[in-house]
Amino acid sequence: MEKCLLEDILGGIGDIEDFAEAAADLSRFSRNKRLYDYQREAVHNCLKLLYLYYRDYRFEGENTGKSKERLIRVYEEARPGFSLENRLERYTKDRKGSLNEKFVYFTRNRYFEQTVGDGVEYIEAKHFYNRCAFWMATASGKSVVIVKLIDLLKRLMERNLIPEKPILLLTPKDYIVEQIMREAEDFGGDPDGENEIEFISLKDFEGYDKPVSAGSTDVFYYRSDLIREKSTENFISHCDMDNDGNWYVILDEAHRGDNDYSLAKGYFTALTRNGFLFNFSATFADEIDFQTTLYNFNLEKFIEHRYGKNIFLSNTLYTFRRSGSELDELEKQKEVIKSFIVYSAIRRSWAERGLYHSPLLMTLVGTVNTSHSDLKTYFRIIELLVNGKIERELYLEAKRELLEREFHGDRIRYSLGKESLEITDKVYSGKSFFELLEETEIATILSDLFHSSTFGKIEFIHSEDVQETGMKLETSEKIFGLIKIGERDKFEKSIMSDENNYSVTKSITIDSIFERIETDPDITMLCGSRAFYEGWDTNRPNVVNLIDIGSRDARKFVPQAIGRGIRIRPTEDSRRRLDRGDHRKNQLLETLFVFATDRDVMDTVAGGKKSHDRETGEERELSKRKDRATYRSGSGDPVRTKLALSPETYRNFREFFLACPCELLYIKYGLLYGEYCLIKDNLSGDMGGSEWFTPAEYDYSDMAWLLRRLITHVRILRTESTRGKKGENTDG
Repeated sequence: MEKCLLEDILGGIGDIEDFAEAAADLSRFSRNKRLYDYQREAVHNCLKLLYLYYRDYRFEGENTGKSKERLIRVYEEARPGFSLENRLERYTKDRKGSLNEKFVYFTRNRYFEQTVGDGVEYIEAKHFYNRCAFWMATASGKSVVIVKLIDLLKRLMERNLIPEKPILLLTPKDYIVEQIMREAEDFGGDPDGENEIEFISLKDFEGYDKPVSAGSTDVFYYRSDLIREKSTENFISHCDMDNDGNWYVILDEAHRGDNDYSLAKGYFTALTRNGFLFNFSATFADEIDFQTTLYNFNLEKFIEHRYGKNIFLSNTLYTFRRSGSELDELEKQKEVIKSFIVYSAIRRSWAERGLYHSPLLMTLVGTVNTSHSDLKTYFRIIELLVNGKIERELYLEAKRELLEREFHGDRIRYSLGKESLEITDKVYSGKSFFELLEETEIATILSDLFHSSTFGKIEFIHSEDVQETGMKLETSEKIFGLIKIGERDKFEKSIMSDENNYSVTKSITIDSIFERIETDPDITMLCGSRAFYEGWDTNRPNVVNLIDIGSRDARKFVPQAIGRGIRIRPTEDSRRRLDRGDHRKNQLLETLFVFATDRDVMDTVAGGKKSHDRETGEERELSKRKDRATYRSGSGDPVRTKLALSPETYRNFREFFLACPCELLYIKYGLLYGEYCLIKDNLSGDMGGSEWFTPAEYDYSDMAWLLRRLITHVRILRTESTRGKKGENTDG
């Protein structure tokens, strides 16, 4: 799929005549703030587009149809045969027997002329070229660009370069428009402080007739999700505010990429049928938005240009959805412990307190108050750790898997961009990342994450005034963490029912812990639910756990979650990663380590299903199986991993397997005869001679679960073997 055609077109536009003079200094925002280069380029591209669309307005007056036709020709000249027609099939057309709600809406209200051809009624794509999209990552400063765009529109209208029309700002959440308002307060369009921006509720539009040249820049605003076809107590009818389609609409979609074909976007298109639609989002999914993107600075580009942390996507996948067997619960413990080990190593790399930030571990979950909620499971594992109930063998296996499967080799290629994380360079007070991981013990985690030298119960600090719950160990004076969720009281009542493991302290006057999260280095852990994914930013997260955020929600929620921790500020005056040659550089604090529930979630962040071999740097395909991480290297050879278990478990499993008839294993587990023979052959001798097992000090008691895991392992190996044979036949 081709993307960002409009951006390519605008890259070839040079002289824009009086439009350039009217824009003044595109880099200036206020007395103390200037736009980053990418923000300035985004506004500059928008200026070029407005020139292409309205360049004849000052000579001939407004002619919307002619302006759209001119833009169509620009697209077609850049890519012969191009048309938005096929990009809009789901958006406008009425195929036989299948009514598109936007088509019905547009034609019923006579907003656009309908055409009949080949037995199909439709609205021609030519009506929808008066739009553009800004594809900008979370944390890239969309609010600053929006304020600068508002000022640009005002200047162009004042100079009669574009038609005079009211400006409407639409956002899906109140906090987004509040954030834009705060940026507007800081904005100084003119050196003398004039040209202020005034925000007016859309409810007050009726009867408004103030000329654009009179005083401040007026911007109407409203919640985009509260605009409907008919007015009610809580909703505004766009028909009442139609203004004959003469609006400049700035739509901040935030992360609404899962809802691109909603009827609501039809309302915004109708409002701008004789104006212009400016769409901002971090997560576009609609083809028309890709093609009309005038500037692309998405997450990948944001990181490549060093404005955000590099992202490492762990191969460890959370299995919180599974429940029942003893082994399932032990696997969950290992998964959480791995993220704690990584955090502890990062924390100890933070040597110079004047640089970077105090690292933070952030856990975001899908369920909070269900009977087997992710948050409850997570806290029960924390409770086991801080009370000294995690088995030593399990902890060692978790660390060994990190060292042998995640962080072996000299360097690891990041998931986005071209950089690599150095594993063995001694850059952290004379130690390498590998050494920091290797020396991490449970006692180290207690100190780094929980501020305690001894085990102890978790004490929850319940505030009546602030809807959040603080956490500390009874053996420490410092608060280490914060829970910020919707139904806090219900969760507290449920999780705190076991008084032997938790205690509660009631507080009436406690200040908000969340308010000081950016400045308090003692806050090491933050736990929240989906309601917590947006509306705030911090430089501090270096480890993010995304638990039970399934692929259905990934497009919307994963970029939100990553956006909360992607910012970087190594020094007071720098918001970019330091140069590789800078002696102050700390790669660990410039990295966001992400642990998630499934591979689809990871793909949403990385933008593909490719990772890289830890030792050779070759690209490899990642298996989507959660039970086993198995890879094929770029050379075609399978990279096999063994199942780690104790010799006693090996003997018990061999007895269990050999005692079961092949027919029974087929009926109960779906084990095929060929698979049965392979497993039987590998169990015929001692453990040391097996290709599939490696000795470990870790016992398993659930033989049925272990068999299912082994079956998965066998099938992956057989698949790799089949691929290898096909390759041999092809070569021959």
